[in-house]
Amino acid sequence: MTESHSYEKHRSTRNRTQKNTTLICTKMNTKQHKHKFGVGLCSHSCFFSVSGFTLMEMVVVLAIFSVTLTMAVNIFMKASSAQSKTIVVQKVASDARYAIERIAEEFKMGIIDYEYYEYYGITLDNEPQDVLTIRDVNEEQIIFKKSEEGVDDGYCPDEESKPCLLIGVVEEEVPNWASITSKGTKVKDLKFFIAPPEDPFKPNADGGYENNIQPRVTIVLEAESTGTRPEDKFTITLQTTASSRVYKR
Repeated sequence: MTESHSYEKHRSTRNRTQKNTTLICTKMNTKQHKHKFGVGLCSHSCFFSVSGFTLMEMVVVLAIFSVTLTMAVNIFMKASSAQSKTIVVQKVASDARYAIERIAEEFKMGIIDYEYYEYYGITLDNEPQDVLTIRDVNEEQIIFKKSEEGVDDGYCPDEESKPCLLIGVVEEEVPNWASITSKGTKVKDLKFFIAPPEDPFKPNADGGYENNIQPRVTIVLEAESTGTRPEDKFTITLQTTASSRVYKR
């Protein structure tokens, strides 16, 4: 009875082992081979069949791709904005420099038209002026000023570029106005500090002169871009002093 019971127990254990091994090999799509001890084993040619990605893997890949794409777009937008800002700054600075240098060059070759200020009762004692009037070597009158709304319409490059800086060459007592500043730039402020306040080339009643100071003017120009976006807004203020090279005594 003891030997019979042991044999049955061994046989039952072997059957369960074969059954489990057969189940595993069946799931793995492999062949089952008999071991020399009678136990079913899988051959070394077993392999797993893997197809596609898991949901978690797809989520991770999409998250990494989204972060990378967002960073790339942000870098591109910042670079584009910086480039646009640089172009605006260069444009306004170039226009402002040209305008202020144009006035200075014209003044160097001319003299202050003191008669203009006397005629209109304008006092030049350390007071900033909105208009600069000079006489060139040919005694032609030249006027520089900031355009006025409703008065100088049609002289500026466009509506957005108002007010602009105007130059007027007077012919037969009528100034021919033209804009010095170009499209995309407008003048916020323009001031002229003229010295001396009296004409140094006009003799007084005693035959002398009021002063011995060569005429000079300090020009202060504040220009601004016409863009509407914050990154397109730029303001620059330039100042220069020019002295007349004309001596009439």
